[in-house]
Amino acid sequence: MKRNNFSSGTPWDPVVGYSRAVRIGSQVWVYGATATNDVGKIVGAGDAYAQILQVLKKLETAFKKAAPS
Repeated sequence: MKRNNFSSGTPWDPVVGYSRAVRIGSQVWVYGATATNDVGKIVGAGDAYAQILQVLKKLETAFKKAAPS
């Protein structure tokens, strides 16, 4: 089966060989979502609710990118 990698778009992706999501066949794995923005700054420091919202946004974006066509 073909493996598809989906970048998070952050500067460190190519440095550490990171992909936000990986799809093989009909399965998608998403990992490494933290409460940071596109430039690596923490979103909602000291606010757990704001941080989980940021993580969920990242997961949503990753799943949309990796969804089979």
